[in-house]
Amino acid sequence: MKKYLQVQDFICVLMIFVLFIGLSGCTTTKIAVSGSEIPVSAENCYTIDCLNLKYYLENVSIVEGILSGKINTDGYSCKGDKIHIYAYSDSLILISTENVLNISLNGISKVVIVKFSAEKTELLSKSIEVGLFILLGIGHLALEGM
Repeated sequence: MKKYLQVQDFICVLMIFVLFIGLSGCTTTKIAVSGSEIPVSAENCYTIDCLNLKYYLENVSIVEGILSGKINTDGYSCKGDKIHIYAYSDSLILISTENVLNISLNGISKVVIVKFSAEKTELLSKSIEVGLFILLGIGHLALEGM
């Protein structure tokens, strides 16, 4: 059996690194100061963080300074950006019998928006892969001869 060259071991480690980059996804975080900057979209996932409780919302809307959304009790699956809304400890949160949560925008202390940029991740991982294959080809040609 042939022993692996040090270059091949290095390329294997880099390929594993590329795989981890592709699976994890690149994220950027933005902190919005006021409740008026909350983006409303059906693709986004909303989380209301209180002192000891967390509510996952869907079908979120903002009408007349009141954020309302249906509490998701089935499971939390998200395809879009994740929006974490932190409420003051003395905020009034109303939950109706239909599991609709209402909170005033004045009761929101901070909003953290986590945006996923899958395009940048794919571009980064593909360019590393192409570079590694070129490096592997040059290494193979140098060892075997032209």
